[in-house]
Amino acid sequence: MNVEEVGKAIFTMRFGELLLKEPYLLQAGQKHLFSVLSHIQYEKLKPKLTKYEYKDLVVRIQQVLEGIKIHPTTPNNLVRWFYDQLIEAVNRFYVSIADKNLSANDIVGEILLRFDEARDTVEGNVNLYTTLIELLLDNNFIDTDRWDEIKTPLKEYDPELFGDILTKNEVRKLTLRVEKVLIRLKNLKID
Repeated sequence: MNVEEVGKAIFTMRFGELLLKEPYLLQAGQKHLFSVLSHIQYEKLKPKLTKYEYKDLVVRIQQVLEGIKIHPTTPNNLVRWFYDQLIEAVNRFYVSIADKNLSANDIVGEILLRFDEARDTVEGNVNLYTTLIELLLDNNFIDTDRWDEIKTPLKEYDPELFGDILTKNEVRKLTLRVEKVLIRLKNLKID
């Protein structure tokens, strides 16, 4: 084994560590990474590394292999917003524009413009509009003439449309959020 192969093993291990920080792994990527890491020939790495480097590499590879086994995966190969990722991004964006003394209509417009691509998928669309309405209600922005537009995806919400795009837990959380938002809108007579 030459130095390039040691570098490949280290690179693949580090790549796996970084992938495990993502909310999901693509199923094909998970299988490939697991296969590559599982076939590392440790006895050939040992002479090229110090005792400490070898032990560290073996431990980290094993951690990545264990992490890959339990990490959530998605069969969806489309680039898309993940459930929690979209909520966090919309909330951060709202904080960044909150000081601008915008009207409720302006806030709706800014958020929908910034996250337009999230509306390309059913789950992204429902998650975006749910998060948007939560922000408006939580911050007492109820004076907008865009309620009909922004509550329509929630009224048409059907978790069966998601298939395996969201995990069961995410579908459960989104369903609960949609129900709470619709109740809040009804209580404010914005239904």
